[in-house]
Amino acid sequence: MKIYMGDKMVSFTQEQLDYLYHSEGTEGTIYRYQDFALKIYHNKQRQLGLSEEEAKRLMNIKTARITLPQMLLYDEKKDYIGYAEPFFMNYSKKLISKMKMKTWNKELEQINHDVAILSQNQVKLEDVSWWNYIYNGEIHLVDPGSYHFVSYEPKKIKEENKYIIDHFLLYDVLIPNLSMTKKEQERLKAHFKTAQGNIGQVIQQEASAEETVKTYVKRICKL
Repeated sequence: MKIYMGDKMVSFTQEQLDYLYHSEGTEGTIYRYQDFALKIYHNKQRQLGLSEEEAKRLMNIKTARITLPQMLLYDEKKDYIGYAEPFFMNYSKKLISKMKMKTWNKELEQINHDVAILSQNQVKLEDVSWWNYIYNGEIHLVDPGSYHFVSYEPKKIKEENKYIIDHFLLYDVLIPNLSMTKKEQERLKAHFKTAQGNIGQVIQQEASAEETVKTYVKRICKL
């Protein structure tokens, strides 16, 4: 197979593709090549993912934790087939439970900063879930294939994006990685439901810098 990564053509044998294969989803196949994750759309799904124009626009936005396309991919006929984004090694997400809260808060600050930038550029987040984030000592949201540009006010977009991030933090990061009982899960949900501000702000106000994510959550669940 031959593909263009931007203007550079790269050739792969089937054996090389088998070696580079990383994962596969409903939209396409992910290959690891050098420092990139290459997302190549399935033919029938090409119209459902990021369009070439959307991917180009996202390439011009600079973020730290919410990963965006860095290069466009084309087939031999120069038809758009996907995009390349940075590749990150994925540690066990269970290690998040041992993260110090001062580190956790810095990660949330980075994510919230990215949310502000994307919202200002009228980008709406979608499909932010357990499957689309990586932990490598930092929390990286990956696979922006479902993000899209909207035409309404950035303030409203930011509110919606912050809600999506809140849901992600609670249901895809905290609860799955902390081996919580159902009772503890319900207490945590209730705590954040009644708290003022988004989850990140609440945690910053409540947590001490040196306690871990796990000890903070366990403490909150006992209140």
